[in-house]
Amino acid sequence: MHLTTAQLARFERDGYLAPLEFRPAEEMKVLRPALDKALKCQPGLRGGDCWSARHQDCRLVYDICSSPSIVDPVASLLGPDVLIWNSVFINKEQGAREVPWHQDRDFLLLDPCVNVAVWLAIDDATVENGCLQVVAGSHGAYLPHIPRTHAYEFDATADIPDSAKKKAVNVELKAGQFILFHKQLLHHSAANASNKRRLGLAMRYTVPGVKVKTDSFFEGYCVYPVKGNDSIHANPIGVPPRD
Repeated sequence: MHLTTAQLARFERDGYLAPLEFRPAEEMKVLRPALDKALKCQPGLRGGDCWSARHQDCRLVYDICSSPSIVDPVASLLGPDVLIWNSVFINKEQGAREVPWHQDRDFLLLDPCVNVAVWLAIDDATVENGCLQVVAGSHGAYLPHIPRTHAYEFDATADIPDSAKKKAVNVELKAGQFILFHKQLLHHSAANASNKRRLGLAMRYTVPGVKVKTDSFFEGYCVYPVKGNDSIHANPIGVPPRD
């Protein structure tokens, strides 16, 4: 399940690869209700938040994040020892607003900023319910971002010309498919104009030796090995959830 030479070249050129497959649609029909049940039954470590960092306390989420079908492509880019340092479910219900154009600001949390991102579709992600849009080749450098002015707004919006937005590509994904993308790729999602939920799981991967500013999250936040030598050191490493 490692990336081919052609896929690596495409990633270097475009800053993303999609669609890649985690599980076929038939398996997702079984996994989705089990995942919904697990998230509802366990309150989460971050003040009861059921969406953030669930790989730390929910075995099913950890198993998704450490699945070879996801981690092997990531390891093709990062090398054989891979750590997961963050995960978050992004739940876009009917009527949910757009997420503005931005680049992930992981450089604020990682030293050095070595990072690969994965966005896994738990539900089908379509144009109607607000799938990701990306600008191929936009990962060459970080762009200026305009900070939010109100608490309910997205953290920051990239200051990009309309010409860049016109190059946007819709990344429609079937449930069980995912996009692998560079930390600097410009991306965005429109409002959910459908009557269907669009649930996705965003995962962030790095390598040993990178300092993760875990105090920006919550007490007890950990970084877990998902591939390679389990004795490798990071800042810090915890024990994967047992159930």
